[in-house]
Amino acid sequence: MVEQKLYNASRLEEMTDGDTKFAKEMIEYFINIYEEVIQNLFYYYEKEDWNMLRRTAHKFLSNASMLGAFSIVGNIDEIEDLALQKKKNDNIPELINTVNKDCKILSIQFENDFLKDNN
Repeated sequence: MVEQKLYNASRLEEMTDGDTKFAKEMIEYFINIYEEVIQNLFYYYEKEDWNMLRRTAHKFLSNASMLGAFSIVGNIDEIEDLALQKKKNDNIPELINTVNKDCKILSIQFENDFLKDNN
Protein backbone atom coordinates (compact mmCIF):
# COMPACT_ATOMS: atom_id res chain seq x y z
CA MET A 1 0.00 0.00 0.00
CA VAL A 2 1.32 3.43 -0.96
CA GLU A 3 1.49 5.92 1.89
CA GLN A 4 -0.46 9.10 1.22
CA LYS A 5 1.75 12.17 1.13
CA LEU A 6 0.77 14.91 3.55
CA TYR A 7 2.31 17.57 1.33
CA ASN A 8 1.97 18.77 -2.24
CA ALA A 9 5.32 18.38 -3.99
CA SER A 10 4.30 20.67 -6.85
CA ARG A 11 3.51 23.47 -4.37
CA LEU A 12 6.95 23.05 -2.80
CA GLU A 13 8.61 23.11 -6.21
CA GLU A 14 6.60 26.20 -7.17
CA MET A 15 7.51 28.05 -3.96
CA THR A 16 11.21 27.24 -4.35
CA ASP A 17 11.22 27.83 -8.11
CA GLY A 18 12.72 24.36 -8.53
CA ASP A 19 15.73 25.22 -6.35
CA THR A 20 16.43 21.86 -4.66
CA LYS A 21 18.94 23.32 -2.22
CA PHE A 22 16.48 25.98 -1.06
CA ALA A 23 13.73 23.33 -0.75
CA LYS A 24 15.99 21.22 1.46
CA GLU A 25 16.79 24.25 3.63
CA MET A 26 13.09 24.99 4.07
CA ILE A 27 12.39 21.36 4.95
CA GLU A 28 15.26 21.23 7.44
CA TYR A 29 13.97 24.43 9.05
CA PHE A 30 10.48 22.94 9.37
CA ILE A 31 11.84 19.73 10.91
CA ASN A 32 13.97 21.71 13.36
CA ILE A 33 11.21 24.04 14.57
CA TYR A 34 7.95 22.16 14.59
CA GLU A 35 8.35 20.57 18.06
CA GLU A 36 9.08 23.95 19.63
CA VAL A 37 6.15 25.51 17.78
CA ILE A 38 3.82 22.80 19.12
CA GLN A 39 5.12 23.36 22.67
CA ASN A 40 4.59 27.11 22.29
CA LEU A 41 1.05 26.64 20.99
CA PHE A 42 0.18 24.55 24.05
CA TYR A 43 1.94 27.03 26.35
CA TYR A 44 0.12 30.08 24.99
CA TYR A 45 -3.19 28.21 25.11
CA GLU A 46 -2.68 27.28 28.77
CA LYS A 47 -1.60 30.85 29.62
CA GLU A 48 -4.57 32.18 27.65
CA ASP A 49 -2.20 34.43 25.70
CA TRP A 50 -4.44 34.60 22.67
CA ASN A 51 -2.32 37.15 20.82
CA MET A 52 0.82 35.01 21.00
CA LEU A 53 -1.15 31.86 20.20
CA ARG A 54 -2.54 33.53 17.08
CA ARG A 55 0.85 34.98 16.08
CA THR A 56 2.64 31.65 16.55
CA ALA A 57 -0.02 29.81 14.54
CA HIS A 58 0.11 32.46 11.81
CA LYS A 59 3.88 32.27 11.46
CA PHE A 60 3.81 28.47 11.33
CA LEU A 61 0.94 28.58 8.85
CA SER A 62 3.13 30.55 6.45
CA ASN A 63 5.92 27.98 6.72
CA ALA A 64 3.57 25.03 6.26
CA SER A 65 1.87 26.66 3.30
CA MET A 66 5.17 27.31 1.53
CA LEU A 67 6.06 23.63 1.94
CA GLY A 68 2.73 22.53 0.51
CA ALA A 69 1.93 20.82 3.83
CA PHE A 70 -1.80 20.90 3.15
CA SER A 71 -2.48 18.32 5.85
CA ILE A 72 -1.74 20.82 8.62
CA VAL A 73 -2.63 24.15 7.00
CA GLY A 74 -6.37 23.90 7.70
CA ASN A 75 -5.88 22.99 11.35
CA ILE A 76 -3.33 25.73 11.94
CA ASP A 77 -5.65 28.22 10.28
CA GLU A 78 -8.45 27.08 12.58
CA ILE A 79 -6.21 27.50 15.65
CA GLU A 80 -5.45 31.03 14.49
CA ASP A 81 -9.15 31.79 13.99
CA LEU A 82 -10.14 30.36 17.39
CA ALA A 83 -7.40 32.38 19.09
CA LEU A 84 -9.03 35.53 17.70
CA GLN A 85 -12.07 34.73 19.87
CA LYS A 86 -9.83 35.23 22.93
CA LYS A 87 -11.42 32.51 25.06
CA LYS A 88 -10.75 28.90 26.03
CA ASN A 89 -11.96 26.42 23.46
CA ASP A 90 -11.53 22.68 23.92
CA ASN A 91 -11.02 22.27 20.19
CA ILE A 92 -7.67 24.08 20.30
CA PRO A 93 -5.67 21.41 22.18
CA GLU A 94 -7.23 18.74 19.96
CA LEU A 95 -6.19 20.69 16.86
CA ILE A 96 -2.67 21.16 18.21
CA ASN A 97 -2.39 17.42 18.86
CA THR A 98 -3.54 16.67 15.32
CA VAL A 99 -1.03 19.16 13.90
CA ASN A 100 1.71 17.57 16.00
CA LYS A 101 0.85 14.07 14.76
CA ASP A 102 0.83 15.24 11.15
CA CYS A 103 4.11 17.16 11.61
CA LYS A 104 5.80 13.95 12.77
CA ILE A 105 4.57 12.15 9.65
CA LEU A 106 5.54 15.10 7.44
CA SER A 107 9.04 15.13 8.92
CA ILE A 108 9.51 11.47 8.06
CA GLN A 109 8.12 11.95 4.57
CA PHE A 110 10.27 15.02 3.94
CA GLU A 111 13.39 13.25 5.21
CA ASN A 112 12.73 10.19 3.07
CA ASP A 113 11.81 12.17 -0.04
CA PHE A 114 14.30 15.02 0.10
CA LEU A 115 17.06 14.54 2.65
CA LYS A 116 18.11 10.87 2.74
CA ASP A 117 20.97 9.74 0.50
CA ASN A 118 20.92 13.11 -1.23
CA ASN A 119 22.85 15.26 1.24
